[in-house]
Amino acid sequence: MSFVPAQFNSFTNSIDFDMLNTESSTSLLSKFKSMKKPNDFFDFSRMTKPNGLIDAQQRITFNLSYFQYNYIALACVLFMYSVVTNLGFFSFVVAEGALIYLIEKKFGHAEEIDLKVFQIHRNIWLTIILVINIPLFFFYCPLSTVVWVAILSAVIVGVHASMMDKPVEAAYSNAV
Repeated sequence: MSFVPAQFNSFTNSIDFDMLNTESSTSLLSKFKSMKKPNDFFDFSRMTKPNGLIDAQQRITFNLSYFQYNYIALACVLFMYSVVTNLGFFSFVVAEGALIYLIEKKFGHAEEIDLKVFQIHRNIWLTIILVINIPLFFFYCPLSTVVWVAILSAVIVGVHASMMDKPVEAAYSNAV
C-alpha cells in the first residue's frame, strides 16, 4: 500500500541520487597536492603595483592559473567561516548532513525499507526531505552568505592576482 500518488512516485524514481557521489578522493587529493606552498603564495617581495592595465591583466591571467587551488581553498575557508558564524544556517547544514547519513545507514544497500504500515523507497524518502528542507534553506538566508563569500573572494583574489608578480622561473621561461 503506497501513500504517494503515482506521478510523484514516477518523478522520484527518475532521480539518481547515486550520481552525486562521483568525485573520487584520489583526484581531490591530487588537486590538494598541487596547491602552491604558503611561502610562495604570501611572497611579499614579489608584490608590486602593476605598471598599467595590460600588466595587471597579464598578472591576473597568469596568477589565476598558477594559484588556482590556493584561491579555491581560500574561498572554501571563507565559506566555512561564514557558515560557522551564521548559527541557524550552520545548524541546518549539520542537521541535513546527519539526516542524510542516518538515511543511508538505515537503508544500507537496499532500495526499499519495510515499515510496519507501508514500504517506502529510498528516492521517495530523500525527495520528501528535499521538499521539506527547501523552505528551511531559504529561511536561514543562504543567499546573503553566498553573495558575501563571492564578493569577498573576488576582491581578495583580484587584488592578490594583480599585485603578485610572476615567479622568476616563469619570467625566464617566457623569455627563452
